[in-house]
Amino acid sequence: MSLTNEAYKEIHWFNFPKLESKPYSMQHLGIRKVIQHIRHTGKNTPTIIFMLNNSLRELHKLVHEDVDYLNEVGIDIYLYEPIISYYKGKHKKTPQFYHEFIGNEDVNLIRSKELDSISLYATRNNLTNITVHTCDYDIEKYYPHYSNLKLVCNDLFLKTNVVVPTLDPAKHKIERKFLSLNWRYTTHRHIIAAYLQNYPSYVSWQFKCDFDTLSKNLWFNVEEWRTDSIKQYRKLSLGTILLDKRTPLNLDNPAKEPIRINKWDGAYTIPSYNHTMSNLTLIQSHTGILSSLYNKSFVSVVSESRFAQPTANYSEKILQTIFLKHPFILVAPPYTLKYMRETGLKTFSDFWDESYDEETNNSKRMVKILRSIDYIGSKSIEELEELRLKIEPILKYNLALLKQQYHNFNLLTMSNPIK
Repeated sequence: MSLTNEAYKEIHWFNFPKLESKPYSMQHLGIRKVIQHIRHTGKNTPTIIFMLNNSLRELHKLVHEDVDYLNEVGIDIYLYEPIISYYKGKHKKTPQFYHEFIGNEDVNLIRSKELDSISLYATRNNLTNITVHTCDYDIEKYYPHYSNLKLVCNDLFLKTNVVVPTLDPAKHKIERKFLSLNWRYTTHRHIIAAYLQNYPSYVSWQFKCDFDTLSKNLWFNVEEWRTDSIKQYRKLSLGTILLDKRTPLNLDNPAKEPIRINKWDGAYTIPSYNHTMSNLTLIQSHTGILSSLYNKSFVSVVSESRFAQPTANYSEKILQTIFLKHPFILVAPPYTLKYMRETGLKTFSDFWDESYDEETNNSKRMVKILRSIDYIGSKSIEELEELRLKIEPILKYNLALLKQQYHNFNLLTMSNPIK
């Protein structure tokens, strides 16, 4: 029996004495790797795994009889994807499947669809010893509402998806200053793709949207930039015009018809540009086009899936730049660089301003990111060639660290096979 898409949306449980595991749960490679990692850490408690992000609907109906035992040994729930957050207070609607935050919200009013489900499950069953393992850095700080749960950041996606690309082409002379790969539409990616039109850049983009429409779709009032960020405002408005004229921009696939993004009226859902392959898969199995673009550009401007969120999170998008020894500017929630550094990785604060990482106001953080782009954009190609040589030790260090993690995970896989 194969694990269907519908089954993948379900929860998967293990080690519950009076609850038999689903027969297909261990047939999916992702779940097998997660279980393998958990067992290696010595955990053998009742375990629930959810591989997607949304409400855990099955938990709403799950009833336990052995509550005393479960409270004694504890239950570990693992969320493989970032949580879907929303705000209970007064909040501007945003055209995403999650709320986007200004950065000054009352943490007591921040909620999550996943944590709502788990909290309800705990209350209905009188469970008092549940640990929720998430991909969200500092989650316990921003979600105090869920006092009946222990919330921790323990990102199993990062720990079980270490892949080293097989291609390693020789370095080329820098031809363009920036590289930005974008597939699914988000407004923060739109800002970056448009802004980079002011500089020699490789940008992938499939969406048409004018500046007025972008402004109305944003989580903040971009007109406020006219006061203290007028240069960034002008470059963004000009870049949006240029991007609209140049779209579609394709780096790795044949040209496709662009997708029109309209003004959001409270019911409109921004469409997705659906790829069936990840960046890493393309690098391993394709012609090396993307890998070549990394080598012919100076820095990646990496837009993670989330930006205007309270909790930091990063994914294979930034790891790809490390695998290919490329410096990066990271467009992600606050303290994501801090999170990365705590895992042992090094970043580039000695070479350009990374203080944007500590800016919790999401509009101001975007401005700081754009100013870092301006700083690099102001340098000549010759200056960037010299700068790349100075950065090389960091690139080698980060790559070696990820290769070691890959090696360690392979040893874990071989020494602890799941039968």
